[in-house]
Amino acid sequence: MCDVAHEPLVFQSDFFFIDTHIKVVLMHDGKPLKKTKTGTKSEDANPEFDETFAFDVPQPELENVYIAISAICSSSEDSDHKLLGRLYIGLPFGGQAQEHWREMIHSPRNQVLQIHKLTEQ
Repeated sequence: MCDVAHEPLVFQSDFFFIDTHIKVVLMHDGKPLKKTKTGTKSEDANPEFDETFAFDVPQPELENVYIAISAICSSSEDSDHKLLGRLYIGLPFGGQAQEHWREMIHSPRNQVLQIHKLTEQ
C-alpha cells in the first residue's frame, strides 16, 4: 500500500471557485491498468486530501508497474479541467519516487508514507 502525502495545493489562477480532485492511475509500460480518484473538494483554494487507495498487484509485478498521480481543478464557471501538477512513483523514476517504491516493495501490505511535491505542468 502506497500512501502519498502532499504539501498543500496553493492556487494562483483566475478561477473564482475551484473544484479540485486527485487522479491516481496504476500504469504499466505507459498504459493505464487501473484508475481511481478522490472526491472533489469544492470551493477550497487550498484543499487537503486524506484518502488511501490500494491496488492489488502481485508481488513479482511491482517492479514493472508505477503510479501516476495528478492534481486536477476546474472552475465553477465552466467545465474545463486544468492539470495543476503531476508526480510519478515507481522504480523507473529515480530519486525519492524510486526510494518510496522500493520501501513499499519491501513492506508488503503495510502503509508507506512519504511527502512528494507535484511538478507543475
